[in-house]
Amino acid sequence: MNLKVNETGVFEILLWSDREEVVFLNVTSPKELLVTGFPDRVKLSKDSGDEIIVLGESYRNATKIAFFVKPISSGSLNFSVRIFSVSDLEGLVTKKEIVFNFFVNSTEPKFEGSLNGDSGFLDIEVEQNYIMLLTLVFLILLTSFLIYKKS
Repeated sequence: MNLKVNETGVFEILLWSDREEVVFLNVTSPKELLVTGFPDRVKLSKDSGDEIIVLGESYRNATKIAFFVKPISSGSLNFSVRIFSVSDLEGLVTKKEIVFNFFVNSTEPKFEGSLNGDSGFLDIEVEQNYIMLLTLVFLILLTSFLIYKKS
């Protein structure tokens, strides 16, 4: 994903399960990349979810998890999401784990106009000078007219 510094983007993943289980999420990211908006744990089951996906010829309920990312400096940044669960099926303890790696390329925003911010000040100054010049020309014409009329 390409983002400008301080611009927010969204990565989404879908999680589903054939049985009821709780999965835990752990995000690792550099300090130059803020990652927010995700829960610490998600309860999954075959009957719950906010999305429907097709796997082969069957439909499954899936839960969408959104990760909001905001780079605070430019460069190539990445973060990983580790999702794991531990379950006990009739005395057999199983552990599932998957890691998603996401990549963000961030650039500095491009400025339009002056980089030092003086362009607005300059416009006001030029406008004030223009008004003063018009006022001066008007006063000269008025004075000339009055002198001409008196003589």
